[in-house]
Amino acid sequence: MSQFSFRTDTQSEQYCRDIIDALVSSYGLSQSEALRQVNKWEGQDFVGQRDLRYHKGGPEAWAKHIFHEWYLKDL
Repeated sequence: MSQFSFRTDTQSEQYCRDIIDALVSSYGLSQSEALRQVNKWEGQDFVGQRDLRYHKGGPEAWAKHIFHEWYLKDL
């Protein structure tokens, strides 16, 4: 069973794990907090090469966005 609150395929699951790794290494979030942030995509399936999330600039760009636009605004 996936750790994510949305459906993934093999590629997107790894992409999300890379986002989590970037949140941990670049922004100091814990693994569980980084996962909680990524899981804000709940109900938004992430399947297939055409998903727009692949066009944001990569996992590092998503980590930056998530940290500044989601995480800090939740504090």
